[in-house]
Amino acid sequence: MGNKNIKPPDPPADPPKQSAKGMIQTLQEDITCSICLESFDDPVSIDCGHNFCRGCLTAHWSVPLQNGYRCPECRHPCSRERMKPDTRLKNLVEKIGQLPLTEEFEKEPEIPIPLSQMGEPVQLVGLDENGNLCLDEAVLSSCLEEGQVKDSPVCLVSILGEQRRGKSFLLNFLRRRFQNLVAEDDSWMGEENDPLAGFEWQPGPTTTTKGIWIWSQPFWISTEHGKVAMFLVDTEGSMDVDRSKETGVKLSAFSMLLSSYQIFNVATTMKDTDLEYLEMFVYVAETVGRACHLRSIQHLDILVRDWFYPPIYGLQGGQKYLQDVRERLENQPNKHPRVLGTLKKTTTRCYLMPFPGKKVVVETEGTLADMDDDFRECLRDYGNDLARSAAMHVKRNWEGTALTGAQLASKIK
Repeated sequence: MGNKNIKPPDPPADPPKQSAKGMIQTLQEDITCSICLESFDDPVSIDCGHNFCRGCLTAHWSVPLQNGYRCPECRHPCSRERMKPDTRLKNLVEKIGQLPLTEEFEKEPEIPIPLSQMGEPVQLVGLDENGNLCLDEAVLSSCLEEGQVKDSPVCLVSILGEQRRGKSFLLNFLRRRFQNLVAEDDSWMGEENDPLAGFEWQPGPTTTTKGIWIWSQPFWISTEHGKVAMFLVDTEGSMDVDRSKETGVKLSAFSMLLSSYQIFNVATTMKDTDLEYLEMFVYVAETVGRACHLRSIQHLDILVRDWFYPPIYGLQGGQKYLQDVRERLENQPNKHPRVLGTLKKTTTRCYLMPFPGKKVVVETEGTLADMDDDFRECLRDYGNDLARSAAMHVKRNWEGTALTGAQLASKIK
């Protein structure tokens, strides 16, 4: 019976073997507390089966909630009295801690990424004819709720400020940096005559970007506790004189609420108009943040462009200037109280950048060859500094719990 010539099916192919480095990284991700993003310390399990550090969970549940205690991950109702020590997990953490660090393995060869997979700027928030904000939920979902991003902690670096002050220009160089994190020299900045591409920009007075745009693909940053998905966000129109102040405040508040690393881009000095706008931005972002259970401003960089005197740039000059601004506001305590409170936080800092050069401002493709040397040096240092610290600034909710892409998208919707 049957056809004797039929060949038996081929045996299933063996699953691809994971490198030792990859296996250790996977194990480290499995023993990471989702609250502190560190390896478990005195791990406990709760009713739903999730694990946390005892200290992290105790702090998270320190304030009684109206609907009772819930799991920080799945929001399942849980009993605080049934917090059980997980001895097996504790032993596993100790054993994994004795394994060699992933840096001790030979670096795996970098695989070139096809240009088609490197992403593009997509509009996340636009404005209708009445100036109301319009969220594109399809874009939000494609960025934060798909692939590995939905279950990974996210960092969103957002920039806002006056129009035509080099915001998109800066983001495109930051994009180059994050696309080449392994570079230990200036090579990430590109070739001397490489035209600048990515977020739409152009020299001159005409604004190009409308609303809020996000780079469609994340930049993955590896840490000892797993990977962080980092996104770049461009905001235009927040301080546009051609639009209503209400519209600008809405855009900026949304940008602040979405981001975990906020860059406030100002020209020459921190003027009274900058402080006035920032006061409104902070107020609205904090108000909406409480309603959405999100931290509004986790980290703030005051980035002063075209600084000219004294000729001390970068973080050194910036921190001195920030102190001067704080002292000026302290002499007028009722004028911008929220700004003063924000500038006093250790999570706020200031960075000074010089004039980029006449060719960059007037007519250029944004090449390195057109930049003045001091600006180029500051741009390099700022990009390197942000690349080193971005993974520490994951988006968190009001209690300080790190959010995954899917969790953040849910709150934004």
